[in-house]
Amino acid sequence: MNNEGRKNISEIFEDLNLTQQTILAMGLGEKSRSEEVLDRIESAQDSLQEVIDEEQEKFDNMPEGLQSGGRGESMREVITTLEGVIEELNDIHGYNSEEGTEEEWIEGVLSDIEDARTSAMEV
Repeated sequence: MNNEGRKNISEIFEDLNLTQQTILAMGLGEKSRSEEVLDRIESAQDSLQEVIDEEQEKFDNMPEGLQSGGRGESMREVITTLEGVIEELNDIHGYNSEEGTEEEWIEGVLSDIEDARTSAMEV
């Protein structure tokens, strides 16, 4: 992954940091704010998918010999890791009172974002 890709990932997680701050600033009962959180997470997923698509295109355009070499393997690992980050973010869904308290939902969202960040650090 080149420096631009790393910069994009860094910017995505800066936005997720802001999302975490938004969540922490939310008072319980501010369910309408959960839509804002979900929109930001969806935006992060879309941005990560763009990075994945760019990496995949670069990989696909490499000669087969390079694809099976160290650089190609590294690119495949980045793609797989970022796909895992998107999956971590997929675990986040809107608040539903039947699934627990809003406080539990907030804790779950924060945990899922942290799991995604941890996965992305492997890139």
